[in-house]
Amino acid sequence: MIYVRDLQLFIKVVNLGSFSAAGKALNLSESAVSKSIARLERYLDVKLIHRTTHTLSISDAGQEFYNGCVRGLREIEQGRAAADCLSIEMKGDIRIHSSPGAGQILVWPLILEFMNSHPDIRIEMVFGKPGLDMIEHDFDIGFRTNDLTREGNPGSPNIRRRSLRPVPYRIVASPAYLERKGRPERPEDLLDHNCLVLLNQPQSDEWSFADGDGQKLLRVNGALRSNSPLVIREAATNGFGVARMLNFAADDLIAQGALVSLFEDRIITDQQLQLLFPNFEKLPTKIRVLIDFLVERLSVGQSG
Repeated sequence: MIYVRDLQLFIKVVNLGSFSAAGKALNLSESAVSKSIARLERYLDVKLIHRTTHTLSISDAGQEFYNGCVRGLREIEQGRAAADCLSIEMKGDIRIHSSPGAGQILVWPLILEFMNSHPDIRIEMVFGKPGLDMIEHDFDIGFRTNDLTREGNPGSPNIRRRSLRPVPYRIVASPAYLERKGRPERPEDLLDHNCLVLLNQPQSDEWSFADGDGQKLLRVNGALRSNSPLVIREAATNGFGVARMLNFAADDLIAQGALVSLFEDRIITDQQLQLLFPNFEKLPTKIRVLIDFLVERLSVGQSG
C-alpha cells in the first residue's frame, strides 16, 4: 500500500536534495525519511533515489514517479478543497412544494434519507395543489404529477421540468365494501358506486380506462374528496368506497387482503412524476446535490 505521507516525503526529498533537509522541513528524523523512501521502493520494486555519503540523485524511474506524484497530490488537494467547500455549502434551508399522492408516497421517504446524510440541512416540505408559482412563494424544488393524456400547460419559462417516472395507479376497494355493494364488473359500473376522489389533479374525478385501442374517461362521484392520500387509503380500507390509489400505496394492502384490485386489464398509467426547479444559471450547491440525488433515485429504471 502507498501512503500519501510517503509520497509527500518523496517529493520533499527530491525538491530539497537531501534526506536531512526534508526531515527538518517536515519535523521528522532523517531515519524516518529514509524508511519512508525505502517503503516506497519496496512497494514499487524499483530504485527511486541513488544515495551516497555526500550526494543524492534521482533515477529515471524516480523522475517519472516524481512527476506523477506531483500531479496526483495536486488533484488530491483540489478534491479535498472541493469537498470542504461542498461541506460548507451543504447547510441551511431547502423549501419543497409537492402535490399530494406521489409526493408523500414516493418523494418524502427519500427526503428523510437525504436529511440523514446531510444533518445540517433543514427541510420545509409543503403538500398542496399543483400550479403554485414556486418562485413567487420562494420554493426551491417542486414535484407534481402530470396527466400524460392531456395537452400539458407549458408553464413558466422561469421553471425547469424533468420527467422522472410513470406513476401507476390501481382501482381498489375493500372486501367488506364489495360484499355490501357488489363488485363492479365494468368501469361504467363505477357510476353507481361511492368513489373516493384524491384531489391531486384539476380533473381528479375523471378516471381513465383502456377502451379498445383508445381510452375512456369516466367522471366519478362519491361522498368523500380529499387531497390527502392517507385519508383516501383509510377510507378505502375501512369500506367506505372505491378508490384510485398509487400502486406503491395499494400493493401491500392488496397482499394483506385489506383491499381488492379492480379492472386490472383496463388500467392506464396516465400520470408522470415531474421534478420542478428554478431555471437559474447556477443553483446553490445544496439544491443541486438534492436534485441529483432525487433524479438518481426516482428516474425510470430505479427500483422502489
